[in-house]
Amino acid sequence: MHEFPSPPQARLAGRLRESRARGLIGREHYLAEFRAALTGEPGAYAVCFLYGPGGIGKSSLLRRFKDEAEEAGRTVIEIDGRTEPSPAEFFVEAETAHTDHRTVVLIDTFEKCEVLEDWLRDRFLPQVKTGVVVVVAGRRPPAASWTSDVAWAGTLQVMELDGLSLKESAALLDARGVRPELRDTIAAFAGGNPLALSLMAEAAARIGASHARWRPTQDFIAPLMGQLVGPVPSETHRVALTVLTQARVTTEALLQTVMSKSDAAMVFDWLIQQPYVELGPRGIYPHDIVRGVLEADLRWRNQQRYAEIYNRIWPYLLQVGRAATGSDVLPAMQDLSHLLLPELGEEDRYFFSTPYEGQLHEAAMNPEDRHDVLAMAAETEGPESIAILDFWLQREPECVRLYRSESGALVAFMVWIRLRAGDREALQRDPVAAAAWAHATETGALRAHEHIRIDRFLVYPASYHRVSARLHPMQLRIMAEWVQAENLACSYVVPSDPDYWRRLMDHAQHRPVPQRPRIDGVEHTLFGRNWEHVPLEHWFADRYNTSPTTQPAGAMNRLSRTEFDSAVRHALGSWRSTSELAANPLRHAKLVRHSLAGQPVDEAAVAGALRDVLGDAVSALREDPRTVKMHRAVAATYLEGSRTQQSAAHRLNLPFSTYRRHLTRGLDQICEILWKHELKPRPLVTVATHG
Repeated sequence: MHEFPSPPQARLAGRLRESRARGLIGREHYLAEFRAALTGEPGAYAVCFLYGPGGIGKSSLLRRFKDEAEEAGRTVIEIDGRTEPSPAEFFVEAETAHTDHRTVVLIDTFEKCEVLEDWLRDRFLPQVKTGVVVVVAGRRPPAASWTSDVAWAGTLQVMELDGLSLKESAALLDARGVRPELRDTIAAFAGGNPLALSLMAEAAARIGASHARWRPTQDFIAPLMGQLVGPVPSETHRVALTVLTQARVTTEALLQTVMSKSDAAMVFDWLIQQPYVELGPRGIYPHDIVRGVLEADLRWRNQQRYAEIYNRIWPYLLQVGRAATGSDVLPAMQDLSHLLLPELGEEDRYFFSTPYEGQLHEAAMNPEDRHDVLAMAAETEGPESIAILDFWLQREPECVRLYRSESGALVAFMVWIRLRAGDREALQRDPVAAAAWAHATETGALRAHEHIRIDRFLVYPASYHRVSARLHPMQLRIMAEWVQAENLACSYVVPSDPDYWRRLMDHAQHRPVPQRPRIDGVEHTLFGRNWEHVPLEHWFADRYNTSPTTQPAGAMNRLSRTEFDSAVRHALGSWRSTSELAANPLRHAKLVRHSLAGQPVDEAAVAGALRDVLGDAVSALREDPRTVKMHRAVAATYLEGSRTQQSAAHRLNLPFSTYRRHLTRGLDQICEILWKHELKPRPLVTVATHG
């Protein structure tokens, strides 16, 4: 008998089917559930609602379902929601489901024809033959009316299609021929999204990329935006997406910092409905891949707008962080640290972005915990350090934080200490404390009523001073102490491996200090930060170079009284010059920094804050009958715009010598008022009249 070769179409279909089977990675669970439905196993679904964000692989999985069904001898009906069929058109396409029990109906892109959802649930599906399998795939989960109806229990299964794991992502990239040194970079950006992985693999191969610093360009980002996000209805919606991208979690209150209250309510409702947005207990946030794509696209479109929105976000979150109490503190710190994600190595980025919720429970130390803390410290510390630790445990137990597992077992602990003037015993018992205090006093960083703090011990024996999710709540607690501290002059961190943490210390603007105490034969490196010269607000403002007035981060010196008085006089003489005021040395003073709290730090803001402070000091002279004449002389000379001192004296109808005497005494008094305010902030009128 003469044999004819198989039709080319059949051979090609088989090759395509085999290729799809090889290319589908990490979906074994979904395939197993579908095969159980095909064979009618007990407990298997008849209707499956498969949902997930764009690019997650829903269509690829449906094509694999089709292959499986056809191999099982089933009749497959495919319906594409993008055609937006009417009920009548849908019924015509899927009519065999009402007559043939071996029919499989696969509905893709269901979000485009969601108007059919009620009809599908109430009219079409109840009439299909027993044995028919229906899979609905869309970006959003089914309406609550499906899952709240007990009649669908055991028949309907709702399945969210997850992203690929790092191992599965690496396997996909390997199959696409991506070089090993690039796989981690691509997998980190793609966040397990198969479409992003495939597009990035193709782009990397096209340009011959071969190093881990390669990043996707806009020609790659643009199609991903279309697939993952879709059209953006208006500029207001684009601003909302910028907030969603920059903030760790977004709330309606946060949106109100960049737009009107009514617009914030409108776009927040819109964001909640987007398939790439997750709802959490404290707000909403995008899928990781969507965050990365949005950030790249929005910054490419308008870097200035991106920075302006950032400068609206951070003052609000800083205000929330300063006011947070109890269980709200660590989440607020994580929101702030997310804004400060540095362009560092992957370890440091991981340290900042690691979730802490549910990892450990933070607790204060009780007297009965002392033995367990010392026993844990013995696993990592020498005898001298143990003795120093015991000193602090007994002296300042309120500065100890314990971290326990869900079972209550002690897992880690940290000790931070405060040092004030006259604390001689602490300086004698702890060489690290003595070194920090010596540095702070030698650099002139301390004033009356101020203190320094030292993050003295961070102990997690399983990963001692290395990046770890278990260390993350300690990092957040340290940040909370910086954010919420009052009268903090300097802070110091003492990592056991300074080289390992140096990049993170640079990011936190803590610089190594000269003092190197030895304990247990080991030299300790202290990293310090002067919070007067590198205030908290500048830490955030510097991300987009929005603060031209920031002093170099390594500066640890302060103005002397002579320098301070000179700066006050120069500022009054520069009253009408914004640029000169913004460059005045007083820009780093506490009295100006407090006036700037909660607002972006730019040239105009610094000049405005300094004018406010100087104006309040001048006005304070008017409140005391003994200094009213001084007030008139100063106000006429600097605030009221007299061209010369002679014209100011003429305006006041005073002999020039009398005017000069009032002016000199007034300037001296203003310098004294502001100096006292600098040492201990309080209302300027109080300083003037009762100081």
